[in-house]
Amino acid sequence: MTSGTFLVYLILPASFRCKPWKSAILEILMKEHPPQLSSFRFKRAKTDGLIEVLNEGSYVMAEYSERTGVVKWQRMVLATQREKIEKWLGDHYPVQSASRR
Repeated sequence: MTSGTFLVYLILPASFRCKPWKSAILEILMKEHPPQLSSFRFKRAKTDGLIEVLNEGSYVMAEYSERTGVVKWQRMVLATQREKIEKWLGDHYPVQSASRR
């Protein structure tokens, strides 16, 4: 091995052995570190009626339309994070009726 290279050995419970290794690792991490909504920011975009979902690095993760209530994801996030974010957006930015436009 060259310097800076290391091996990681995982000892997984029997229930994880049939799953793809990435899924098994994510599932373990999710149990230890549940997703936090605080790692995302929500900001109105320049386009009227759009709310941007930004991560800690200010990357646009998703766009939410106040007109339709649809969230368009630009990047992958964990399903549990996606569900929490979509619920939060719906609660804080409800779909606007046609009369309010």
